[in-house]
Amino acid sequence: MRDDFLTSDWADHHHLVSRDIHKLVKRIIFGFKRLQARQFYAPWKKERRGRRGAH
Repeated sequence: MRDDFLTSDWADHHHLVSRDIHKLVKRIIFGFKRLQARQFYAPWKKERRGRRGAH
């Protein structure tokens, strides 16, 4: 396995692997941001003003 990284195929195509990993990480981050937005900015989470006892 160690020798696979030393082959000419790896040298010719490692940028493609790096690009695909970068795209995957960006999509995961986007998914977490979208999930966080849904959780923290949901309409039912908004504080209603004018109700008694509401802080």
